[in-house]
Amino acid sequence: MITHLIQGCDCTGQPCRSCHELRCIQAYTTRYGRQLKRCKPCRDAKREQRRQASPRQTRTREPRTKITPERLQELRAMPYPEYLRQPEWQAHRKKLIRFARARCQVCNAGNVLLNVHHRVYNLGEEHLSDTIVLCQPCHELFHTHRKLSKAN
Repeated sequence: MITHLIQGCDCTGQPCRSCHELRCIQAYTTRYGRQLKRCKPCRDAKREQRRQASPRQTRTREPRTKITPERLQELRAMPYPEYLRQPEWQAHRKKLIRFARARCQVCNAGNVLLNVHHRVYNLGEEHLSDTIVLCQPCHELFHTHRKLSKAN
């Protein structure tokens, strides 16, 4: 016996892949007209089963450490090679490479040595748009030609 969702519906029904019960075609149709394989009760049960099997992982965001004005002056007064060894720059560099998914942002090369190139030198206060992640060949190309394509 089929329980119809709409009064006056006389469809022959469709068996659910999970419970094999015969249900009204409307139980398998989304509001966009897409046909589904399981009835709504079985879909809901499966969703709940997956939810309980692997509880939602909460992403922990690293707390952004505010650089004090004194430390900022200290960073800006440093020679550039020394600045690149500081923990503030290393943390920012790590975040940028993770943001770029460990790939060159020009040629999309992965599994290569990556450099973080400054577009704008706001030492100690770099924004994502102030820097770009480049592989070694793209970085050398930029420094040779002052642009990311070979000179004509």
